[in-house]
Amino acid sequence: MHPLNDPYTPDDTERFLTFEPDHGGWNNIRMAMETALVMSHAMGRTLVLPPEQKIYLLQNGKNSEKKDFGFNDFFHLDAISVEHKGFKVITMEEFLVREAMQGKMVEYGTNATLYPPNKQTSWDGAHTKPLFDYLRKIGNTPHWEPWD
Repeated sequence: MHPLNDPYTPDDTERFLTFEPDHGGWNNIRMAMETALVMSHAMGRTLVLPPEQKIYLLQNGKNSEKKDFGFNDFFHLDAISVEHKGFKVITMEEFLVREAMQGKMVEYGTNATLYPPNKQTSWDGAHTKPLFDYLRKIGNTPHWEPWD
């Protein structure tokens, strides 16, 4: 059993860590992503990449250039997963199709089965607030108020 897994869940149960990037600049997002990458590996969880989205200051407005970016545009995550045994990564769409749309996601605390908003699985370039609200309902998200 991985030391950060609860003793009541079978060892072969795949666990996930989702990552919600803030709306700051690239360097803040990059540092948070690197932290999530290390945490997922240390906790034995599969890292779920957020959907591709616009990143502040990384778009110049030309119609012919890419405006939505994912972490695979900047990190070679497939190579990292080959080089580091136990590091697993999937896209948000893979996670939603494989886990959520199969009825495996339940509301934390009530165990009621929840599906993604409008049963949508592709969120690349979309407004992601409903998706991350959903992920907070199905995940263990400790409440944190840094200013209290």
